[in-house]
Amino acid sequence: MMDKHINGEGAERNASRAAQEFLDTSNLEMESLKMKAIVKDAIYYRLLNAKSDGFIYHKTSGSMLGHNVQEVTEYLKNPLNDNILMEITKGVEKYWNN
Repeated sequence: MMDKHINGEGAERNASRAAQEFLDTSNLEMESLKMKAIVKDAIYYRLLNAKSDGFIYHKTSGSMLGHNVQEVTEYLKNPLNDNILMEITKGVEKYWNN
């Protein structure tokens, strides 16, 4: 499965971009990798909403979190935002555990 992604046969059709994305992801620390997965899944499960203004928002509180997954990840790493992170994590883990 990973070889298809790396060769550009997955969501990313450009093989060099897909390979670079794989390398960048494989070099992430475990905490950053888990956070990235949580954010992407939270968007997929609509716990976070990407709106037409280009920002990603927390569905429950309406807080603006950032423009992209990387910015949202950095926002959620801030200890001041632990309550939002915990809510999102619990919501995503419900889907992961089913």
